[in-house]
Amino acid sequence: MLPRTPAEELIARILAEVLRLERVGIHDDFFDLGGHSLNATQVVSRVREAFKIEMPLRALFESPTVEALSRTIAALKRRDVGAEIPPLVPVPRDRSVPLSFAQQRLWFLDQLDPGNPLYNVPRAIRLTGNLNVQAMKRALNDLVARHEILRTTYQVVHDRPIQVIAPHLAFELPVIDLSQLDRSKREEEARRIVQEESGKGFNLASDPILRGLVLKFAEHEHVLPEHPPHSRRRMVIGGADQRFDGAVCGGTRRQTRSAS
Repeated sequence: MLPRTPAEELIARILAEVLRLERVGIHDDFFDLGGHSLNATQVVSRVREAFKIEMPLRALFESPTVEALSRTIAALKRRDVGAEIPPLVPVPRDRSVPLSFAQQRLWFLDQLDPGNPLYNVPRAIRLTGNLNVQAMKRALNDLVARHEILRTTYQVVHDRPIQVIAPHLAFELPVIDLSQLDRSKREEEARRIVQEESGKGFNLASDPILRGLVLKFAEHEHVLPEHPPHSRRRMVIGGADQRFDGAVCGGTRRQTRSAS
């Protein structure tokens, strides 16, 4: 059933955009449509911004359809539980910066099982066409310079985890040449490398959160594996796509595949 109210229309559009679907009916269950914890946080973030309320993440799990979520949002507004979201302002860097809630969860899980790659989100981007690897490297370094989260590690000070933001970080982009192998061997070796890379955990105290690697299949065919932890994936992918398209692609065609 199609949305019946402006609120339902807005919620349906948010769910469709996050799930990359053409449309979402008011009775369609977000999780039955392929939703998971990562894009659930995206939905909640967009709902907060659109409706100017502070809606908890559990609300989506309790109300996973457009119709139910619309009722929940209306109830929050009526009860005045949802507070107006304050404007974003820069945080002074002359003091310790606490972890966000998402970072706290990631840090806590890492304390229980250090270096566990479970929260890596592997995927591989197949690039067909002219690829300027140095331009890609410059674009990704621009991305790292622009976004502090890509230069952030976690340290414990006075028994409390804090963010440590490096002023500069050089992003490396090594190339592994597989072009001398037979076609079937190239695919097999690429799959092995992607799986091996995705199985490497991150040391939150020292490792940069973005790793780079290019697999060269042929002069005009490359594969770019990536596997950031899911708490940072959306920003990395979105920003990298924009800068990659603007600085690298030209006539290059991209095809994204899950590494799982």
